[in-house]
Amino acid sequence: MNQITNILDISYVDELKDIVIRDIKNEASQQEKDMLDNNIDMWLYNLRVIRRDVEFQLSSNKAKNKLKALEMKEMGASTADIESFITKQNKWRINTIKFLTSIERKMLYVKMINHPLDYQ
Repeated sequence: MNQITNILDISYVDELKDIVIRDIKNEASQQEKDMLDNNIDMWLYNLRVIRRDVEFQLSSNKAKNKLKALEMKEMGASTADIESFITKQNKWRINTIKFLTSIERKMLYVKMINHPLDYQ
C-alpha cells in the first residue's frame, strides 16, 4: 500500500489522530514520535482538527453549563449542589484549557520542524 492510499485509509487517519493525542500528552512512544516525524503534514492537520474540536467543546460546554445551573436552580437544587456543579465544570474547563495550550505548543513545534528558517 503506498503512502497516498495509506493517508486516505480512515483507520490510518484514526490511528494517527490517537498518536497525536498521546504526543500532546507526552505519552507517545519513540516509534510513534518517529511516525509523526515522517508524516509532518498529517501531524499538523490532526493538531488543527483536535484544536478546533477542543475549542468547540469549550464554547459549547460554557453555554450548556449556564443552562444546567439555571435548570438546577429552577428545580430547587440547593446552592451547595449548584456550586459543586459549577466548581466541577470549572475544573474541567481549566484542564481543557491546559490541554489546548499543549496543542498550541505542539503546533508551533511542528511548524518549526516543517519550516525551520521561518523561526530563526
